[in-house]
Amino acid sequence: MNAQGKQQDSGVPGFSFAKLALFSLGSGVAVLLVSIPIIMVLTQVSSVAALVAGLLALVLMVAVIGLVSHRMIAAVERQVRGESADDT
Repeated sequence: MNAQGKQQDSGVPGFSFAKLALFSLGSGVAVLLVSIPIIMVLTQVSSVAALVAGLLALVLMVAVIGLVSHRMIAAVERQVRGESADDT
């Protein structure tokens, strides 16, 4: 830390790769927890419908993981840009 109380080169305050991974993968797991019972019910009706629902669940899972990680990174980016604007 420098005399003004700001971090010099030790990273971005409030950002954690572990938190990013936990939130991103946790959101993907939440999508799977919702979609698996739906797929199981559809299996009783039609195997093709269950296959399509499973593929849609995978696409949705990837999209949700990307959305959550993008929002978290964007929030940190806004914080860093705001702090760098204060330095000038």
